[in-house]
Amino acid sequence: APVSKTGGWGFDSLRSCFGRRGGLPRVRLASRPAWSGVENARGLPSLNGTVDMGKVKDEVSGPKPTKPPKGKPGVGAVGTFSQFLANLFTARLYKPMQGWYARLYTALGLGLIAAGAVWQANEAALDYGVAWRLGAPGLLLAALAWGIFRIVHYPPFAEFLIATEAEMNKVSWTTKESLYRSTMVVLSTVLVLAVYLFVIDWFWLFLLRMVGVLQFSGGGSFGSTS
Repeated sequence: APVSKTGGWGFDSLRSCFGRRGGLPRVRLASRPAWSGVENARGLPSLNGTVDMGKVKDEVSGPKPTKPPKGKPGVGAVGTFSQFLANLFTARLYKPMQGWYARLYTALGLGLIAAGAVWQANEAALDYGVAWRLGAPGLLLAALAWGIFRIVHYPPFAEFLIATEAEMNKVSWTTKESLYRSTMVVLSTVLVLAVYLFVIDWFWLFLLRMVGVLQFSGGGSFGSTS
């Protein structure tokens, strides 16, 4: 049975609630529970002798595994060159329906350069016989044409051309009417400014000649009296 009349709720007895001189009641709390000496994850002591749940970081974190580099292993300059040479001796088409316009214009540009090279070869072979003069440029033209055809189907370069055409398709091109209006606005502005500057220049020239600052009759250099 409890020793006090309050049922053990923190008071010794009902008499101790009042002071000797009838002052305010005094309340004495129960004794604080003793710490168990066990600390939780945050370094604070626990009341019930157990460790509180919490996120505990590792003292020493292990090194993270490094990811292998992307790309094909063992493909360097030698591998790229061998792949390019292998592409020259095959007739396989690489994604022929993609990047068609980019490939066409690239081939035309390279074709102009090849045509210049063939022309120079023809000029250099004028002093030789007919067979050499016609055969050497013809062989050079055929070799360059085949090389251009295979270049636009070389997988890395073809992927670049395909991506280029895809980005160009995202461009918002202006309409013909908008281009016409913008061109007329620019030309009209330039014409108005030219007329305005001509009038201002002529006015100041006339005024300064009238007051005698400039002596320029038009026969000699600027500023001369001849």
